[in-house]
Amino acid sequence: MRSKGKQLLNAKVVVEPTSSNPNGYQDMDGFILPNSKLVMMTYSKRLFRLSNQVNTALQPDIIINQKKSDLLQNNDTVLVEVLKVIF
Repeated sequence: MRSKGKQLLNAKVVVEPTSSNPNGYQDMDGFILPNSKLVMMTYSKRLFRLSNQVNTALQPDIIINQKKSDLLQNNDTVLVEVLKVIF
């Protein structure tokens, strides 16, 4: 099942699974005291859900494993594979 974030953006996630929960509070806001101009508190306003499962990694549509040997030889495996998907 495609996540809400993927559906909203009509996107494909490429590379490796994320290492943490993709759901979380973001879009920070806060307020400042009017006389002292001190920031009194900051808080996150919105809960973003990019996965339907709680406490799991976001699984990509296309998994590309970056190899250390490719990196050492200046070969960008991820870019090459993404270009294959696009073109």
